[in-house]
Amino acid sequence: MTIFLSALFFGLIHYAGLLDQGPIFIISTQAIFAFGYGCFLATLYLYSGKFWLVLLSHFSLDLIAFSLSAGGGGILSWYGNNDLLSNGLSMVFALVMTLIMFLGKQRKIMQENAARLINA
Repeated sequence: MTIFLSALFFGLIHYAGLLDQGPIFIISTQAIFAFGYGCFLATLYLYSGKFWLVLLSHFSLDLIAFSLSAGGGGILSWYGNNDLLSNGLSMVFALVMTLIMFLGKQRKIMQENAARLINA
């Protein structure tokens, strides 16, 4: 439950783009993606116990996103707007990866790391 609450907060923070008077549709798709990606990042941290790995993942995603944004919409488009489709697909992928991490041996490793991090 904590993973989903922190991911929800991570997604809601992206609505700060409204302060720059950004389009609500674009900011909403970013917030939806950020929720899914936040689930993945929290799971990655619980699985690895390494915060630098989470930072590296977020940095890599931002580097790719900012590099592509000036170059056009890429191959994913939906009525001339790739934000909803690409962010939606990315969120689904991140959530599927998060759910996979809760199965089998990965779940046990995450529980051990969570206990270690809480008691540290």
